[in-house]
Amino acid sequence: MKNILIIVFVLGLVLFGASQIFSGKSKPGGIASFFQPGFLDVSGTDVGQKPVSVGPTSENKDVQAKKEEEKPKVEPPLGYVESQLSPFYKQIRINGVNPPDYFGDYSSELTIATDNLKNPADITGWTIRANLGGSIEIPRAVSEFSPYGSNPEGNIILRPSEYVRVYSWKSANGKNFRLNKCTGFLNQSYKFSPSLPEDCPSIAQDKKIITFTGACQDFLRSLPLCKLPSPSDLNRFTGPNDIECRRIADQYTYGSCYDTNRTKTDFLSREWRVWLGGAMQFDPKHDRLILFDKQGLVVDEYVY
Repeated sequence: MKNILIIVFVLGLVLFGASQIFSGKSKPGGIASFFQPGFLDVSGTDVGQKPVSVGPTSENKDVQAKKEEEKPKVEPPLGYVESQLSPFYKQIRINGVNPPDYFGDYSSELTIATDNLKNPADITGWTIRANLGGSIEIPRAVSEFSPYGSNPEGNIILRPSEYVRVYSWKSANGKNFRLNKCTGFLNQSYKFSPSLPEDCPSIAQDKKIITFTGACQDFLRSLPLCKLPSPSDLNRFTGPNDIECRRIADQYTYGSCYDTNRTKTDFLSREWRVWLGGAMQFDPKHDRLILFDKQGLVVDEYVY
């Protein structure tokens, strides 16, 4: 019975198609198009039609607009526009200023520090301008101050977490340089202002000292960091059992410290020091300082 119904159904379709052809109402493709993919399957679903692409919905537009609003807005300093900002804008900052005490006293100091710096920055040649019209230029400095040779200065390349202290007066040894674990020894030979940090490795860290006499060990452990032993102290250890103790004490110098520690990963400090040897014409009460890169683009603004 079921088969008879199917045959009747098919015959009906054939007769319907033939009547369409003879009546002239048949469209191209005729009855065959009825059975082509893309028509309807038995469930009534279009099985062959390709999905139609649609443009952005209002919901997508709202999401995109919200993302645009969430982007941090760049606010240039007063009198400048966004096109005048340096690629290092707000990545390097004037982090603090100690202005002069009165007009005519141009002994000042300031700190330039990194803030989320992404790439190393060569800051030699950058300038800082004040409201009074005065300006300073960041000079060159010695990257690794050696106890040997002339220590030629090069450009200051700041990396993340590094900073530069800038002073208006002259350097005690005529050099600008990056600090290291041993530069505190230089305070013994030069009167830096301010003095250099004294965080040199202790001579007591030398494992050999445990083989020395108790008196010698006490002496070595008592030596202040970055301080040369006095001749009178050294003359206390001239006996045959103290030869090695005396030798180590004699070598507690910048040169020995440099040779021992210069290959260590933490030898170089994050701090640079620069002495301009000239005036910083800053207002003693209030001023606006703007830091510019070599292209004259704004890096930072500092108001006090």
